[in-house]
Amino acid sequence: MISVIIMSEENKEKTYKVVDKRFQEKESNAEPIPSSNIIPPLEQLSIKDRFIVLISSLMQSALIYLGEEPEPVTKEKKLDLNEVRNTISMIEMLKEKTRNNLEKDEQDFLEGVIYTLKMKYLEKSKIK
Repeated sequence: MISVIIMSEENKEKTYKVVDKRFQEKESNAEPIPSSNIIPPLEQLSIKDRFIVLISSLMQSALIYLGEEPEPVTKEKKLDLNEVRNTISMIEMLKEKTRNNLEKDEQDFLEGVIYTLKMKYLEKSKIK
């Protein structure tokens, strides 16, 4: 289940719940996939916040590929070091393309994500 909060012009909060049943078996009694984060529609966020959401999303994907987080649909933890490398490469490309165009806290966040993912990658690649 994904919860979406929308603020109206009168600043009255409306909450909608969307349940994605595409990946559930027809006869299954499986619970909808819960969303732990409530993020307003991206168009309501500042450019800075959109950038942080993008990098956070890529990091979350890398953590799933590292087996640190369960895959959302199957709930299984799997290790895919090739996808981790690809994701780190994408984040590094974004760092290069945004060089000299980020505020200090954005730059620090980006560098922290890259460092964290590289360290976890090295740790997992030694195990395999």
